[in-house]
Amino acid sequence: MKVTFIGLGMMGKPMAINLVKAGHQVTVINRSQQKVKELVELGAIAGESPKEASGNAEVICLCLVGEKLIEEIIAGEMGILAGVNAGAIIVDHSTVHPEFAQRMAQVASGKGLVYMDAPVSGTGQVAWNGELTVMVGGEESYFKQIEPILDAVSLNAQLMGPVGSGNIAKLINNMVKDINQIAVMESFVLASKLGMDLNSLFKVMRTASGASRQLERIAPKVIERTFEQTSYVSTNIKDQELMGWLISKAQLDLPLRNVAQQHWIKAFEKGLGNADPTESIKVLE
Repeated sequence: MKVTFIGLGMMGKPMAINLVKAGHQVTVINRSQQKVKELVELGAIAGESPKEASGNAEVICLCLVGEKLIEEIIAGEMGILAGVNAGAIIVDHSTVHPEFAQRMAQVASGKGLVYMDAPVSGTGQVAWNGELTVMVGGEESYFKQIEPILDAVSLNAQLMGPVGSGNIAKLINNMVKDINQIAVMESFVLASKLGMDLNSLFKVMRTASGASRQLERIAPKVIERTFEQTSYVSTNIKDQELMGWLISKAQLDLPLRNVAQQHWIKAFEKGLGNADPTESIKVLE
């Protein structure tokens, strides 16, 4: 398929590379031209602007941060809608407010295009392996059309419902992820204070009832104090704000989620906004 990919960040770059490897004709756009050059060396095409790069695309993938930027890329003077042919599908892998996704779908529809929200879950390494989880919002017929794209970047892609549902699913997933991460960090802080061998504790927990994917990801980082960058505390805060909207809409009070939000805010206030979330263990110690 003819694909335009906009945003070659921590997740976007490996996703675009996997699309090239899968045989798709991929045109890439990114602020950093070095990343564009790297993709071109692998077989991608360098685009000049979203308008120009999307002209003949069947699918336009976005992997960006910030709704203002996304709207400019889609509907700005040099944006996708100014150049793309009717019938193309915009697949937005960014994590955004569900109502923003619905509004972008309406804007795209007015120009004869389809917008689907399709946020991803997984670490950078998972993205490189082409094993992301993708949660998609949109119509089933369009979901089937983009399956070749999703197959190239994911191990599991699910249609969750109408536009906006992808981001609702992503935020619910992230609520569980955040609570789990903090619980793992708290457990190792407690164990350390009690003088336990952390490697032994990790080996036990991996096969005990405390086992989880977050334990597997986080424990080596906190034991070795490496804090390898796979995400940002500031991103967790953004997602927590969106979760707050969901919870308010559902008229619920979810105390564990509230505690998680306060943890990330405290870490941010301690100067850890650009740090990997695992480094926030420092505010617990």
